[in-house]
Amino acid sequence: MNLATVRAIQVRSSGAEEIQDRVAVEGKFRLFLNGTLFSELVASGEQLAELGAGFVVCQGLAGEVEEVTADGQDIRVTALIDGGLVREIISTGAVGTRRPFRPVRTDLTLTPGEVFSITREIETDAWRQTGGVHCSVLFHEHALQVKSSDVGRHNTVDKVIGHAVLRGLDRSRCVLGCTGRQPRD
Repeated sequence: MNLATVRAIQVRSSGAEEIQDRVAVEGKFRLFLNGTLFSELVASGEQLAELGAGFVVCQGLAGEVEEVTADGQDIRVTALIDGGLVREIISTGAVGTRRPFRPVRTDLTLTPGEVFSITREIETDAWRQTGGVHCSVLFHEHALQVKSSDVGRHNTVDKVIGHAVLRGLDRSRCVLGCTGRQPRD
């Protein structure tokens, strides 16, 4: 994750003072779906192919993606779209779709110790430095596969799910750990 040091004003009960603070750097990226601009996303500039693949799958647009390229501010995803699209503004403020939920089918179980192992992996250096980023982790068959940090919790989820999609991991054998709330999308 790209971090920057900036001048800031810190306000406490004893007053305000100028400080140097670490912050996460974000950018605006255009997501093209099958050649058409679908949405603009605000995210950190890492794992952009994963972000594109994960966004398409997590929005329920497609179960898989055929190809993803990320070049500069553009993320291009090619995927076979499942049914019609009804666009709406989603909880992230971006354009998403109104889709029925797909059921999760798995026989995967976790021990309490595994749950604690997953949650321990969520804390990152970026969070320790900024106190202002979310993190998601993805485990497959009980092994950590990927971590993602971003200011947007939804982006971290899209990025780790996109990692699974692009690597052909059986998502019914995956466990997602994430900071923050879990909305309907």
